Amino acid sequence: MQSMLIGYQVALGVHSIDEPCGFWHGGAFSQWLGTRLGGSSPLGWAADIERNTPDGSTPVQEFFRLLDAYRSDTAQDPAPGTTTTRLPDVECMLNTFVALFWSASVSSTQAAKRLGDRGFRVIRLEVGQWSTAHDMHRAIAVALQFPDY
Repeated sequence: MQSMLIGYQVALGVHSIDEPCGFWHGGAFSQWLGTRLGGSSPLGWAADIERNTPDGSTPVQEFFRLLDAYRSDTAQDPAPGTTTTRLPDVECMLNTFVALFWSASVSSTQAAKRLGDRGFRVIRLEVGQWSTAHDMHRAIAVALQFPDY
């Protein structure tokens, strides 16, 4: 569930769709849930829900029950500035910092521009010039301005 919602939010940001979605680790839903459950796990809100699912329920059922409560609470007392599809710094790269572009609908140039517009530092590497692991490590070190050691 968490991976699906994070993927959805990344897609919103990459395609510049401004739709409120607070499901990042540390986002509005995560903060609300931590308050409601009396603390939160560094593993994220999905782990918190799973750990606190009562007998006779499932984590998915519990998620939707809590989501209804979250929507109810936030509708009564909306917090200012809790929206955003802006991609956070590290959260959108949870699984990989490498992007492969298989779809013609979003080119690497478009994605790099969108990420740059959102404050990301975009680094491009010409991997076709590498023939050894040493070539790869050296190119990455130069691109990221690593010290010689």
